Amino acid sequence: MNPLTNYIRQQLQRGYGLNSIKRYLETYGYQEHQIEAAINEVYGRRLSEGFSINPKIMIGAATGIIAIVLAAAIIFFWPSGSSANSFELSISTDKAAFTQGELVQLSLALEGIKGSADVKTELIRLPKNEIVLARTKTLFTGNELETVFIPEDAEPGNYLLRSIASSEGKRSVKTLNLAVGKKQEAIDSASKPPETQGLDNIDEMPQDTGQTPETIEAPVVTPPSGSLSNLNSFEIIEKVKSIAKASKQEAAGMCAALELEATKNVCYSAVGEEAGDRSYCILITEERAKDVCFSNVARILQKSEICNDVIKESRRDSCYINFATPPLNDYTVCDRIINQYLKQSCNSLKQLSALNQTNLAFFQSLLNQTVVSLNFE
Repeated sequence: MNPLTNYIRQQLQRGYGLNSIKRYLETYGYQEHQIEAAINEVYGRRLSEGFSINPKIMIGAATGIIAIVLAAAIIFFWPSGSSANSFELSISTDKAAFTQGELVQLSLALEGIKGSADVKTELIRLPKNEIVLARTKTLFTGNELETVFIPEDAEPGNYLLRSIASSEGKRSVKTLNLAVGKKQEAIDSASKPPETQGLDNIDEMPQDTGQTPETIEAPVVTPPSGSLSNLNSFEIIEKVKSIAKASKQEAAGMCAALELEATKNVCYSAVGEEAGDRSYCILITEERAKDVCFSNVARILQKSEICNDVIKESRRDSCYINFATPPLNDYTVCDRIINQYLKQSCNSLKQLSALNQTNLAFFQSLLNQTVVSLNFE
């Protein structure tokens, strides 16, 4: 199989959308006809073998598509009352105080823009106005997470986090004030005697079903000292997969050296899945990719409690329902499912398992189709 076709198939299985994959491949120099040919190889043969299309239907469909395109073009290019194409950037963090070497999860939101904007995020030391670090990424309309590492050697004090969005000569600037403390302060806080920690000991806490996952923190990732310029991103990810089980920290360090955020997400997911360590899923900045990583690690380790880390409710339910199907047939997850249809289906599987195995297999096949659709929401 064409290597490009194989790569597209892998990314679709990981939950990435087709448009995201195409944009990513274009940034690496692939021509549109190469990408389309690979996509057709993934989908085209299966579609052509499964369907026979009536020529009259084809003509009618083509006519309808042309009409829709013309209508969209008229709406898009028709002069509007306002000549301004302004847009608004907003940023936020879950807290305002951090320590040296800590990971900052910055939420970026872009509204009122057609297309995309380049967003440059800077960490500025006050009152020196010294730029400590800067990162740039492409952002489309909607919400996205940006990961910023406070340098280990950052001076304690006040900082300004500034994000600048630029598109077609227009800009939107937003800032946040942050405080950075010494790393030792966080260590001292964590090392207080047990009697001052309250119910921090998980063994002393009441457990509902034994499925509450242990608290996890994002691992500290250090980029490799050597250069990886002789490898492209695909080769780096393949190397990461080969060493993740033996040295997951080294593998994650290689991921940190990648420039594109989408590639980093794929890389960190590979580390988490190969090493069987869900903490590396935390480093993923895109919500859907992070959820897919948690679900895959839960399946690999056969630990349904990891599904609780999945952010979106529908994908979390999908993660749980996978445990109620062969070969695990674990029906204890039914009570944790929110969607009433899936909960009822899970309980029905539980009842059928004790009665009729033929009906059970048929019912499970229908349920699996529903799970697949939920995974791609």
